[in-house]
Formats: sequence, structure tokens, C-alpha cells
Amino acid sequence: MTSFRRSSAIEELDVARFGGPTSMIEVDVLVGVTETELVKPNPDRLMLIVANNGTSGINLSTTSPVTLTRGLPLGEGSLIVFSAFDDGVFVGRRLYAIAQAAATPITVIEVERAHRL
Repeated sequence: MTSFRRSSAIEELDVARFGGPTSMIEVDVLVGVTETELVKPNPDRLMLIVANNGTSGINLSTTSPVTLTRGLPLGEGSLIVFSAFDDGVFVGRRLYAIAQAAATPITVIEVERAHRL
């Protein structure tokens, strides 16, 4: 007798919305006063969350060079969420960061559609 594993509601929703399961990657990065690449381009990325856990601001940009006067400002203790539904292909682009102070802690969470074998 074979056992049957029922899909969870989240798995079924991922299949309906994205055509397959999703996976998540979470990393902590220290961003300094020189440009840092936060994420590489990824056409399978569905959501990108960047949280500034530091006590100084950072700037984000999809193009290099990012500077403290060029890019999207992200204040201390704040986060930004990019979604394929809201932001289209932007969410799959490369993302750079620079901080106002050295060793600013950033958390990056990527949600992507899992690859089929």
C-alpha cells in the first residue's frame, strides 16, 4: 500500500500562481561605504526583501555605481519588498548597495520558483 502525501495549501497556491513550487534563500550581508552586490540577476526570482538592520541609511540600485546620492534610499531599521506581481522584471535584476557607515547589517531574502528536474 502506498501512502499519499497531501499538498499543503501553500504548495497548491505556488503551483497555481507560478507553475511549480518555490524556494527561499536568506542571507545576512555587511554593506560598507563601497559598493556591494547584494544579489545577482535571477529571472526565476519572484520576491526580494531587503531589510536594513543597521543604524545608518543605505542606497540601492540596479546599476553600478550606486552612491549615497544616487539610487533608492533605504533608511535605518526599514525594509523594502520587490514582487514580480507589483514590480515586473525589476525583481529579477542585479541589486547593488552602499551604506553611510561601514559594516551596516542587511538581511536579504529571495523567493524563487524552484527548478524542475
